[in-house]
Amino acid sequence: MNHQTHTDGEEESLAIGRTTEQQSTRRDTSDEAYCAAELSDLRMAMLMRISERPSTCDEIMESGWSHQSASATINWLMRKGLIVDSGEKRLTSAGRRAIVWRRATNPVPIESTRPTRAQLQARIDRCLAAITTASRSEIKAILEGK
Repeated sequence: MNHQTHTDGEEESLAIGRTTEQQSTRRDTSDEAYCAAELSDLRMAMLMRISERPSTCDEIMESGWSHQSASATINWLMRKGLIVDSGEKRLTSAGRRAIVWRRATNPVPIESTRPTRAQLQARIDRCLAAITTASRSEIKAILEGK
């Protein structure tokens, strides 16, 4: 993947056009995996499997999925509102409790709650500018993204 870089070596943008400032922690490898998944039937296969048999990520991996594929696909389906936490927990092969995912009856996508790097930098800049003139409550509001 071709990247544009600053003289200090920091990435300016990724090949698919999203600037680093618009990201939280995404990397080019995440984008490659996302694009590959968009072109494949992975998500539909996972959704059908969970529709037929609510499962944990660990149970899905037992059927041959890699951890990366299972986890990323579950995360995508969950964020799109297509699957939800059933409220049930099952033990993983490591003996830990895990969410049992089930198909959502009324899919509602969840909004992204993670601020981008640019949003975080803007909060920091506002705090630094306000330190000498703002009250504690104003600084707290800035830090909370208000």
